[in-house]
Amino acid sequence: MLLTRSLARAPQMSKGAAQQADNSHTSSSNSDDPVASTTLAERLEVVCKRFLHDVCYWTNFDSGEPLEAADVKRAATGSMVFMLDAGAVAKRAKCSGLGPAEMTQQNKTDPTVLSRLYMAPDATIHADGLFGYLAPPTMTGQDAFFDYVERERAAYQPLLLEILLVAVNEDQDTAFALSIFHMKSVGPWLGSQATGRISEGVRIDELRFDSEAKIVEAWCNRQLFQEERDALLRDPQHHHAAGFDRSRLRRQVSEHEDGSHGPLAPHKMMQLASVWAELWNVATASGSLNPDVLDNLMEEDFALCDLLGLTGDDSEHLDHPFTAIRNREDAKRVLQELTDKYDVDESVVRIAARHGTNATFTHWRARLVLRTPASVAAREAAAADLFASRGPDPLVPARGQNQGAGGVGVGVIGSSSFNTEATELLLFSPCGKLQCVYQFRKPLGSDRRAVLAAPPPATAAEEAEEDEEAAAATAAAEPGGEGMARAAAAATS
Repeated sequence: MLLTRSLARAPQMSKGAAQQADNSHTSSSNSDDPVASTTLAERLEVVCKRFLHDVCYWTNFDSGEPLEAADVKRAATGSMVFMLDAGAVAKRAKCSGLGPAEMTQQNKTDPTVLSRLYMAPDATIHADGLFGYLAPPTMTGQDAFFDYVERERAAYQPLLLEILLVAVNEDQDTAFALSIFHMKSVGPWLGSQATGRISEGVRIDELRFDSEAKIVEAWCNRQLFQEERDALLRDPQHHHAAGFDRSRLRRQVSEHEDGSHGPLAPHKMMQLASVWAELWNVATASGSLNPDVLDNLMEEDFALCDLLGLTGDDSEHLDHPFTAIRNREDAKRVLQELTDKYDVDESVVRIAARHGTNATFTHWRARLVLRTPASVAAREAAAADLFASRGPDPLVPARGQNQGAGGVGVGVIGSSSFNTEATELLLFSPCGKLQCVYQFRKPLGSDRRAVLAAPPPATAAEEAEEDEEAAAATAAAEPGGEGMARAAAAATS
């Protein structure tokens, strides 16, 4: 964990307040004022909101006024006091340790007066999240990100950005944000001219911070604009992303629900979210799986919603063998089918829950290995002899082997395994069971071959992973057995 509690800008707190902040793993403040914000979670939430408004959508967080490209660059690198009104100057001055007069004067002459308030100079940005089709999978440094956002703003005019929810995990120096956007096509994009159409959708941003509360890594997941759907989907008429149902998100739950012993207490929601991920971790030596364990985890009308639309709309002719999850029985069937064919190693990379709501965010990665005689024998041998010197785990890459996207390696099984990765919003019912999951999933090789058109240039690691997945699909006993993980099982609402 990064030592973010040593923030130089943080105001002094009382002993009780400091203890409360240290004991909290989730955010609960709605403050948008960096000066009034006294806890680390509150400060990270403010930075998250300002980054989304001022840098990603070019709308001033304080005033709502549009920003020009030059203003955005200065804002993101901490060189601009927004609107330069007296109140804003005072707030930024207090944050930076400068007097208001000195702050205003330095802002006119020194482009780094706020010492890069939002983004670290070498920040890593995944500009289109896990999708990887609209921008390079990874951008390093502010200039590359600014160039991408500037091109996007020339093509799309922001009409609305409504941040519905921010959740912060102080121990992981991470914040997640759920937002609604409206964007109008006003310029060329992906080879087509402006259409004037308005795209509405949802985005989930994940930000990781350094010890000074500056963004060092960001995943900017969002739904596709209408023009992007037309250009990137082979059959856009039969692949629609799930719409976000606001009625499922409860931003103010009752006190007895989210208290320390309530079913919607943040630590309980995060624990259940971790259990949800661990359920898919099945190895040959672990024995048979009983899908009925889901009865205690989720509601009967549970749904998993695909926010990119990679899963087909027609329930009778879906593109993936592990079909959309529209209820608990679907989830049981998918879990059983998947784990009958694959050893699955899934881990939660980051997690955060919002106090006072029914929401938890997760970012997970998984490795799937097709069960073959060799893999079964290796697992059973390791389980049978607990005192033997353990060899390489079929789910773990050997030193020096190729590393797939997201840092997950190519296992020693060879062409029988592949990776998957997703960011999810989990919403819980009043009794603490899973009600629905909204998911942004990284496209697999099967998606690139059957669902998406005009694939971006693949890296060597991605090409190797796609080859592995294709080989696994060929080796599977049943048709279409490329074995998409639970991540591929998504529903449209």
